[in-house]
Amino acid sequence: MIKIVAYTKTVVFSVFLTIICNLLVGQNNITSKIRILRGSNVGFNFNSYNRIQNGITYNDFTQLQLYFNDTVAGGIPNPTSQGWQLTVRALQPNISGSMTTSTLPLESIKITIKKNGINYGPYDLGATELLLIDGPDATLNDNVEVSYSCGTDSNPNYNMINKVPDYYVVDIEFTLKPQ
Repeated sequence: MIKIVAYTKTVVFSVFLTIICNLLVGQNNITSKIRILRGSNVGFNFNSYNRIQNGITYNDFTQLQLYFNDTVAGGIPNPTSQGWQLTVRALQPNISGSMTTSTLPLESIKITIKKNGINYGPYDLGATELLLIDGPDATLNDNVEVSYSCGTDSNPNYNMINKVPDYYVVDIEFTLKPQ
Protein backbone atom coordinates (compact mmCIF):
# COMPACT_ATOMS: atom_id res chain seq x y z
CA MET A 1 0.00 0.00 0.00
CA ILE A 2 2.86 2.38 0.65
CA LYS A 3 4.18 1.78 -2.88
CA ILE A 4 0.85 2.79 -4.43
CA VAL A 5 0.75 6.02 -2.44
CA ALA A 6 4.35 6.85 -3.40
CA TYR A 7 3.61 6.06 -7.05
CA THR A 8 0.53 8.28 -6.97
CA LYS A 9 2.56 11.16 -5.57
CA THR A 10 5.12 10.69 -8.33
CA VAL A 11 2.46 10.80 -11.03
CA VAL A 12 0.88 13.92 -9.55
CA PHE A 13 4.29 15.55 -9.24
CA SER A 14 5.12 14.67 -12.88
CA VAL A 15 1.83 16.11 -14.12
CA PHE A 16 2.40 19.26 -12.06
CA LEU A 17 5.90 19.69 -13.57
CA THR A 18 4.55 19.17 -17.08
CA ILE A 19 1.92 21.88 -16.57
CA ILE A 20 4.47 24.30 -15.11
CA CYS A 21 6.91 23.66 -17.99
CA ASN A 22 4.17 24.34 -20.55
CA LEU A 23 3.33 27.62 -18.85
CA LEU A 24 6.97 28.69 -18.79
CA VAL A 25 7.47 27.93 -22.48
CA GLY A 26 4.85 30.57 -23.27
CA GLN A 27 1.42 30.25 -24.69
CA ASN A 28 -0.29 32.64 -27.00
CA ASN A 29 -3.26 34.27 -25.29
CA ILE A 30 -5.52 36.36 -27.52
CA THR A 31 -8.37 38.35 -26.03
CA SER A 32 -10.73 40.35 -28.22
CA LYS A 33 -13.93 42.18 -27.31
CA ILE A 34 -16.36 44.44 -29.12
CA ARG A 35 -18.73 46.61 -27.10
CA ILE A 36 -21.54 48.53 -28.74
CA LEU A 37 -21.52 51.94 -27.07
CA ARG A 38 -24.39 53.32 -29.16
CA GLY A 39 -26.43 52.55 -32.26
CA SER A 40 -27.17 48.84 -32.22
CA ASN A 41 -30.26 48.89 -34.49
CA VAL A 42 -30.24 50.85 -37.72
CA GLY A 43 -33.59 51.62 -39.34
CA PHE A 44 -33.88 53.14 -42.81
CA ASN A 45 -37.36 54.63 -43.20
CA PHE A 46 -37.94 55.56 -46.84
CA ASN A 47 -40.96 57.77 -46.22
CA SER A 48 -40.43 60.46 -48.86
CA TYR A 49 -39.66 60.55 -52.55
CA ASN A 50 -36.37 62.34 -51.82
CA ARG A 51 -35.24 59.47 -49.58
CA ILE A 52 -36.34 56.86 -52.12
CA GLN A 53 -34.50 58.65 -54.91
CA ASN A 54 -31.30 59.64 -53.06
CA GLY A 55 -31.08 57.06 -50.28
CA ILE A 56 -30.37 57.56 -46.59
CA THR A 57 -27.05 57.92 -44.79
CA TYR A 58 -26.49 57.77 -41.03
CA ASN A 59 -23.03 59.15 -40.28
CA ASP A 60 -21.23 57.83 -37.18
CA PHE A 61 -24.42 56.04 -36.12
CA THR A 62 -22.80 53.12 -34.30
CA GLN A 63 -19.86 53.49 -31.93
CA LEU A 64 -17.88 50.33 -31.20
CA GLN A 65 -15.26 49.94 -28.51
CA LEU A 66 -12.56 47.55 -29.75
CA TYR A 67 -10.28 45.71 -27.35
CA PHE A 68 -7.60 43.33 -28.64
CA ASN A 69 -4.68 41.91 -26.69
CA ASP A 70 -2.21 39.31 -28.01
CA THR A 71 0.13 38.23 -25.22
CA VAL A 72 2.49 35.45 -24.22
CA ALA A 73 3.17 34.12 -20.71
CA GLY A 74 3.23 36.78 -18.04
CA GLY A 75 0.98 39.16 -20.00
CA ILE A 76 3.83 40.40 -22.20
CA PRO A 77 2.76 41.61 -25.69
CA ASN A 78 3.43 38.88 -28.24
CA PRO A 79 6.53 39.92 -30.24
CA THR A 80 5.40 37.76 -33.19
CA SER A 81 1.84 39.14 -33.29
CA GLN A 82 0.54 39.91 -36.76
CA GLY A 83 -1.94 42.44 -35.34
CA TRP A 84 -5.72 42.60 -35.48
CA GLN A 85 -8.52 43.03 -38.01
CA LEU A 86 -12.15 44.10 -37.87
CA THR A 87 -14.48 42.36 -40.31
CA VAL A 88 -18.20 42.52 -41.07
CA ARG A 89 -20.62 40.19 -42.81
CA ALA A 90 -24.35 39.73 -43.23
CA LEU A 91 -25.79 36.63 -41.60
CA GLN A 92 -28.32 36.16 -44.42
CA PRO A 93 -27.73 35.98 -48.19
CA ASN A 94 -29.98 39.02 -48.82
CA ILE A 95 -32.12 41.64 -47.11
CA SER A 96 -35.44 39.88 -46.59
CA GLY A 97 -38.88 41.43 -46.56
CA SER A 98 -40.98 40.52 -43.55
CA MET A 99 -44.42 40.89 -45.15
CA THR A 100 -43.63 39.74 -48.68
CA THR A 101 -41.20 37.38 -50.34
CA SER A 102 -39.32 40.36 -51.75
CA THR A 103 -35.61 40.74 -51.13
CA LEU A 104 -33.02 43.44 -51.62
CA PRO A 105 -29.37 42.79 -52.49
CA LEU A 106 -26.93 43.11 -49.60
CA GLU A 107 -24.95 45.61 -51.67
CA SER A 108 -27.80 48.09 -51.12
CA ILE A 109 -26.14 48.82 -47.77
CA LYS A 110 -22.75 50.56 -47.61
CA ILE A 111 -20.61 50.64 -44.47
CA THR A 112 -17.90 53.18 -43.62
CA ILE A 113 -15.59 52.93 -40.59
CA LYS A 114 -13.98 55.95 -38.93
CA LYS A 115 -10.96 55.46 -36.67
CA ASN A 116 -9.03 58.42 -35.26
CA GLY A 117 -10.81 60.78 -37.68
CA ILE A 118 -9.90 58.78 -40.81
CA ASN A 119 -12.69 57.21 -42.91
CA TYR A 120 -12.28 53.75 -44.42
CA GLY A 121 -14.80 52.76 -47.08
CA PRO A 122 -17.55 52.78 -48.14
CA TYR A 123 -17.73 49.00 -48.42
CA ASP A 124 -20.61 46.99 -49.84
CA LEU A 125 -22.21 44.67 -47.31
CA GLY A 126 -21.84 41.00 -48.27
CA ALA A 127 -22.47 37.50 -46.97
CA THR A 128 -18.74 36.74 -46.68
CA GLU A 129 -16.39 38.40 -44.21
CA LEU A 130 -15.18 41.76 -45.43
CA LEU A 131 -12.09 43.40 -43.95
CA LEU A 132 -13.03 46.89 -42.75
CA ILE A 133 -9.89 47.98 -40.91
CA ASP A 134 -6.76 46.39 -39.46
CA GLY A 135 -3.63 47.24 -37.53
CA PRO A 136 -0.19 45.74 -36.83
CA ASP A 137 -0.26 46.23 -33.04
CA ALA A 138 -0.48 43.38 -30.52
CA THR A 139 -2.76 45.56 -28.37
CA LEU A 140 -5.70 47.79 -29.22
CA ASN A 141 -8.14 49.68 -27.01
CA ASP A 142 -9.92 52.21 -29.18
CA ASN A 143 -13.33 53.34 -30.41
CA VAL A 144 -14.52 53.38 -34.02
CA GLU A 145 -17.62 54.91 -35.56
CA VAL A 146 -19.66 53.09 -38.16
CA SER A 147 -21.69 54.92 -40.82
CA TYR A 148 -24.41 53.23 -42.86
CA SER A 149 -25.96 54.15 -46.20
CA CYS A 150 -28.84 52.48 -47.98
CA GLY A 151 -30.11 53.23 -51.47
CA THR A 152 -27.35 55.76 -52.21
CA ASP A 153 -25.76 53.78 -55.06
CA SER A 154 -26.48 54.98 -58.60
CA ASN A 155 -26.77 51.35 -59.73
CA PRO A 156 -30.53 50.71 -60.12
CA ASN A 157 -30.15 47.27 -58.52
CA TYR A 158 -29.03 48.88 -55.26
CA ASN A 159 -31.20 52.00 -54.97
CA MET A 160 -34.77 51.99 -53.66
CA ILE A 161 -36.66 53.21 -56.73
CA ASN A 162 -39.32 50.66 -57.82
CA LYS A 163 -38.65 48.36 -54.86
CA VAL A 164 -41.60 46.64 -53.17
CA PRO A 165 -42.60 48.48 -49.96
CA ASP A 166 -41.94 46.25 -46.95
CA TYR A 167 -40.10 46.02 -43.66
CA TYR A 168 -36.74 44.59 -44.70
CA VAL A 169 -34.35 43.05 -42.18
CA VAL A 170 -30.77 41.78 -42.20
CA ASP A 171 -28.47 40.90 -39.30
CA ILE A 172 -24.83 41.89 -39.54
CA GLU A 173 -21.90 40.61 -37.52
CA PHE A 174 -18.71 42.48 -36.66
CA THR A 175 -15.71 40.31 -35.73
CA LEU A 176 -12.43 41.41 -34.13
CA LYS A 177 -9.72 38.79 -34.61
CA PRO A 178 -6.01 38.25 -35.25
CA GLN A 179 -4.67 38.81 -38.76
